[in-house]
Amino acid sequence: MPTFFDPTVQAILRDRIALLQANSPARWGRMNVAQMMAHCTTTMKMPTGELRVKAGFMSLNGRLVKKRILGEKPFRQGVPTDKAFVVGDVREFDAEK
Repeated sequence: MPTFFDPTVQAILRDRIALLQANSPARWGRMNVAQMMAHCTTTMKMPTGELRVKAGFMSLNGRLVKKRILGEKPFRQGVPTDKAFVVGDVREFDAEK
């Protein structure tokens, strides 16, 4: 299973991020590319302990489908995200990148 600790995976992610442009189109939802990068950064704050999310329906749902979320299959499009991870404000592309 790929992991962020693998230098090869890190290089792939850096290359993908480097290809992003401020006007890159949304591919999954309503967020623009700067908001998407902020969203991804915010989600990574949970496992590091920088962000604590209140227990609620989405956190319970996450526990029930943990194997699916942590598995090798990509996320399905259209799956709702916890409100703690929604980025609705304007973000600066270069700062988020």
